[in-house]
Amino acid sequence: MQCELSGPGDSNEQLISAALETGALGAKLEGAGEGGTIVVLFPGEDSADLEEVLQTAGASAIFRPRIAAGATLN
Repeated sequence: MQCELSGPGDSNEQLISAALETGALGAKLEGAGEGGTIVVLFPGEDSADLEEVLQTAGASAIFRPRIAAGATLN
């Protein structure tokens, strides 16, 4: 899951802390410059609570990737 931030500084740390307190396995600031992006590793498929917490904490956008099954041998 990725969150785009609307501002720099303490808001980054607030989002990372909020993600970890909600059960994320890890959260990290990516990119450089104004705002940046936080990448969050969250277990399971139900991340609705995490998304709500991040929006409340100030995330301007949330992107949840679709994980493919990957390559298989037939």
